[in-house]
Amino acid sequence: LDRLHNDFQRKKDLFDKELITAEEYENTRFEYESQKSAYELAELNLKNTEIVSPINGVISERFAKVGNMIGTDQQVYKVTDFDPLQAIIFVPEHELRKLRKNQQSIVQLDALPGETFAAHVERISPIVDPTTGTFKVTVQVKDNTNTLRPGMFGRIRIVYDTHANTLMIPKSAVINEDVTESVFVVKEDTVYRKTIRTGYVNGTNIEVLEGLDEGEMVVTIGQGSLQDSSKVTVVSF
Repeated sequence: LDRLHNDFQRKKDLFDKELITAEEYENTRFEYESQKSAYELAELNLKNTEIVSPINGVISERFAKVGNMIGTDQQVYKVTDFDPLQAIIFVPEHELRKLRKNQQSIVQLDALPGETFAAHVERISPIVDPTTGTFKVTVQVKDNTNTLRPGMFGRIRIVYDTHANTLMIPKSAVINEDVTESVFVVKEDTVYRKTIRTGYVNGTNIEVLEGLDEGEMVVTIGQGSLQDSSKVTVVSF
């Protein structure tokens, strides 16, 4: 290309001085521009040999080895982005009205027992899958400790309502009979059966809306063998 460029410049000067014919000048110009196009195409091909990731992350999987011939549109690497991490859940359709974007969520993982991670609802699918009766919800997880990894299995709780200063008792204390819920309340050495109305369940506890006063002691084990006004002995552990 450099040789043809110098030759073209020389012939151009001679053509301007009318010392060579127009045909000779045009032939030289054509050779130079043809070689220049080939050079630019070679530069483009060289540039395309560099594979640039469209996102920041780490290579989590490789599909080619050194020496392999790579074809057009062939997958070479899998790049994983850890920020942000997203969890995909499929929620029954009857819960659709309870969910909305940016709702607070809590993520717990089987591999990290006892730890919880803050999250929020990022996206809610506008359609319900007719085969499963569920809709897709994407939850974005905050991981400041860098301990979470893609592919982990976990459980997600989405907070769709908050009740402050509510009365809670263990779920194991509640006796369910048809549509009636009741508990045994201990007063001194006697138990009395009280009908209650419950609300939300939070883990191992359940909300009591009516029928129980704050501070009352309820029986959590062995209620099936008790009757109203039975005598009991409270054992301290």
